[in-house]
Amino acid sequence: MSLTLCLAVKDEAAMLPRFLQYVDGLWDELVAVDTGSTDGTVALLEAAGARVLHRPWTGDFSAARNPGLEAARCDWVLVLDPDEHVSPAFVGEVRGLLGRQDVGAATVRMRNARLGGQVHEAHLLRLFRRHDSVRFRYPIHEDVTESVRARLAHTGQRMVALHSPVEHLGYARAHAASREKKARDVAILDRALEVDPDDLYLHFKRLEQARFWDDAALWGRAAAAAQAAVARAPGRLRPHFHGELLVMVADGLHPGSPAEALAALDRLLGPQGAPPASVCHRRGELLERLGQLDEAVAAFGAALSASGPESNVQLSGVRPRMGLVRVALAGGEVAAARRHLAEALELQPDDPEACLAAVSLAGMGGAAAVRVLLRERAGRPAGEGLRAAVAEWALLSREPALAVEQLSLLAGTPPSGEPGRRLALALLAAGEARRARDLAGALCRAAPENALTVLLCDAALGESSDLDVELDEAQVEAALRHAARLLRTAALPPVLAALQRALPGVSGMFPWLGRELGLQE
Repeated sequence: MSLTLCLAVKDEAAMLPRFLQYVDGLWDELVAVDTGSTDGTVALLEAAGARVLHRPWTGDFSAARNPGLEAARCDWVLVLDPDEHVSPAFVGEVRGLLGRQDVGAATVRMRNARLGGQVHEAHLLRLFRRHDSVRFRYPIHEDVTESVRARLAHTGQRMVALHSPVEHLGYARAHAASREKKARDVAILDRALEVDPDDLYLHFKRLEQARFWDDAALWGRAAAAAQAAVARAPGRLRPHFHGELLVMVADGLHPGSPAEALAALDRLLGPQGAPPASVCHRRGELLERLGQLDEAVAAFGAALSASGPESNVQLSGVRPRMGLVRVALAGGEVAAARRHLAEALELQPDDPEACLAAVSLAGMGGAAAVRVLLRERAGRPAGEGLRAAVAEWALLSREPALAVEQLSLLAGTPPSGEPGRRLALALLAAGEARRARDLAGALCRAAPENALTVLLCDAALGESSDLDVELDEAQVEAALRHAARLLRTAALPPVLAALQRALPGVSGMFPWLGRELGLQE
């Protein structure tokens, strides 16, 4: 079985060399739709063996994607962007899937690193068998799900989830541009909803924008509009995202109030049969927050047994089991927590929450016990999640050398992405300020917030800094506060002492830095 890799590009010359390196061995055919590049994008793609199609940009992402699908010649199609970086594990997982006769499509686990160390994950339908009926819809957040599901119903094949993550750099490499990207995307969604105010997918994607950017005002506005659209559509066939839509509506209408959000979720669901897994899981979380632990256990159990188009390994497997882990630990039932945790890890060995829970339980025995856990799980698939969890535990437990060891494996060669940024901070915490500065400096082009790590390294080295970064004041403060808090828990005493000596030189610009580092009252 063969694979066409489809791209839609414009002025991606800076990102393409590394992208093309990472996807080596993944594709049999490379098709790119260029929407007006003025840099070296087309030349780079043609040199790599791509067929490049030229289409003018019309403000419609589906119109940019679909010519690539029409031109594809292989059995399967994979859709990626140049700012989405795959791993060798992902390449192997995809190539191994192509010969599966029972599978007709797969979701990709997309990871978005955000300022402050947060990571957002989404499972996106990007891999599917080629067919003339399979095309993207919608001008923004283009989606191929409807046509793929129709095709799967015809062939009797199923959709699976790929486990190896893909790192999306689009929201980390230039935050000023990202804010413009947010405004552009929301504006397109607003215009589309003016044309069709009852399109639930458009409401769903606008709610996702609000959630991703943590924009309370947008979330409230989008939730109210989506609630009205749901009310206007009684009896409509529920789409595959129906449960997640209702969850975001309830959360947007009642932020910070689990009781009101729970009541709203139940009202929105109504007497429509068994609720989808996402609703059951969210009910469990809200009940857990309210201290109604028996009811929470029942809700998590309902999520485990839920079925329907929204059911997947996360919503109906891993997340509810992790809810049961938390409830068990709250009740002091460690053995039950370990059992639920083992079941979650069996389903998804690198789930971040499950891995962190496993490391935290092992960490009760100190760094030696954590290393035993690493050895016990060595050789199992998808070990990146465990390494990331060990690194986080090590930073919180003032074991920076262990964090450096694990983050070095995660960050790749040369180090990049969020693992690279945290590796630079771990190196500084471990007392290797010169190495940390060199790494952070190299990462600044892709992610300007690394310049704040350079500032801290210079402070620890007793050297002056001359920063010129594409970040506004709020972004600078957020990145520096995050780095300082990490160093407060992770840095060895000599590093903190060096930073304390440097505080007078930076206190004029950042008067709060000493408090964030735990060096001042």
